Amino acid sequence: GAQEIIVNFSRTEIVNSIGISILTGVIDAAAGAGARVIFSDVNEHTAELFEMLGLSRHVELKQRTN
Repeated sequence: GAQEIIVNFSRTEIVNSIGISILTGVIDAAAGAGARVIFSDVNEHTAELFEMLGLSRHVELKQRTN
Protein backbone atom coordinates (compact mmCIF):
# COMPACT_ATOMS: atom_id res chain seq x y z
CA GLY A 1 0.00 0.00 0.00
CA ALA A 2 0.87 3.61 -0.45
CA GLN A 3 2.38 5.55 2.42
CA GLU A 4 1.56 8.92 0.91
CA ILE A 5 -1.01 10.25 -1.56
CA ILE A 6 -0.35 13.58 -3.28
CA VAL A 7 -3.25 15.32 -5.01
CA ASN A 8 -1.99 18.10 -7.32
CA PHE A 9 -4.35 21.06 -7.69
CA SER A 10 -2.15 23.09 -10.07
CA ARG A 11 -4.77 22.96 -12.85
CA THR A 12 -7.78 23.35 -10.54
CA GLU A 13 -9.43 26.73 -10.07
CA ILE A 14 -12.56 25.70 -8.13
CA VAL A 15 -13.69 22.69 -6.12
CA ASN A 16 -17.45 22.04 -5.89
CA SER A 17 -19.46 19.95 -3.43
CA ILE A 18 -19.03 16.77 -5.49
CA GLY A 19 -15.26 17.31 -5.49
CA ILE A 20 -15.29 17.79 -1.71
CA SER A 21 -17.21 14.53 -1.33
CA ILE A 22 -14.69 12.65 -3.47
CA LEU A 23 -11.75 14.18 -1.59
CA THR A 24 -13.34 13.22 1.73
CA GLY A 25 -13.51 9.63 0.47
CA VAL A 26 -9.84 9.75 -0.50
CA ILE A 27 -8.92 11.08 2.95
CA ASP A 28 -10.97 8.37 4.68
CA ALA A 29 -9.49 5.59 2.55
CA ALA A 30 -5.95 6.88 3.12
CA ALA A 31 -6.53 7.10 6.87
CA GLY A 32 -7.79 3.52 6.87
CA ALA A 33 -4.63 2.42 5.07
CA GLY A 34 -2.30 4.46 7.28
CA ALA A 35 -1.25 6.78 4.45
CA ARG A 36 -0.92 10.54 4.71
CA VAL A 37 -2.54 12.87 2.17
CA ILE A 38 -0.98 15.99 0.70
CA PHE A 39 -2.88 18.54 -1.39
CA SER A 40 -0.25 20.40 -3.43
CA ASP A 41 -0.39 23.59 -5.50
CA VAL A 42 -3.68 24.66 -3.91
CA ASN A 43 -4.82 28.20 -4.78
CA GLU A 44 -5.71 30.63 -1.99
CA HIS A 45 -9.49 30.37 -2.46
CA THR A 46 -9.47 26.57 -2.37
CA ALA A 47 -7.14 26.53 0.64
CA GLU A 48 -9.59 28.78 2.49
CA LEU A 49 -12.45 26.43 1.56
CA PHE A 50 -10.51 23.40 2.84
CA GLU A 51 -9.75 25.28 6.08
CA MET A 52 -13.40 26.29 6.53
CA LEU A 53 -14.63 22.72 5.95
CA GLY A 54 -12.02 21.24 8.28
CA LEU A 55 -10.26 19.18 5.61
CA SER A 56 -6.96 20.87 6.44
CA ARG A 57 -6.96 19.04 9.80
CA HIS A 58 -6.61 15.74 7.92
CA VAL A 59 -4.28 16.67 5.06
CA GLU A 60 -1.14 18.69 4.52
CA LEU A 61 -1.83 21.75 2.35
CA LYS A 62 0.88 23.17 0.12
CA GLN A 63 -0.31 26.40 -1.44
CA ARG A 64 0.71 27.82 -4.81
CA THR A 65 3.62 30.19 -4.64
CA ASN A 66 2.68 32.50 -7.53
